[in-house]
Amino acid sequence: MDDRTYTERTEQAFRRIDDAMEKLDPDDVETDHGGGYLTLSFRDGSKCVISTQRPVREIWMAADRTAWHFSFDEGAGAWVAKKTGEELYATVARVVGGKTGKPMSI
Repeated sequence: MDDRTYTERTEQAFRRIDDAMEKLDPDDVETDHGGGYLTLSFRDGSKCVISTQRPVREIWMAADRTAWHFSFDEGAGAWVAKKTGEELYATVARVVGGKTGKPMSI
């Protein structure tokens, strides 16, 4: 994937996640973004950090002592975790739902 495509896909992913977070109660989750990262801060003080990793063309996510490295799967048209096969949006929704106690989808 070339640099331009990677940038477009990561910006789209971050925008989609940020838009989904705006539908939630800001007391449950707040977002902060810029410089290639998106941080979700939860009521209990914990955080989920999602960041671009341009040199390896991945999106990395860390939450609750777990880390995921998502690569774009051209066949699936989705960001997929290298080790687990989890899809980015489903993983973020699961983590956020677990923290807020409210099921969600992205």
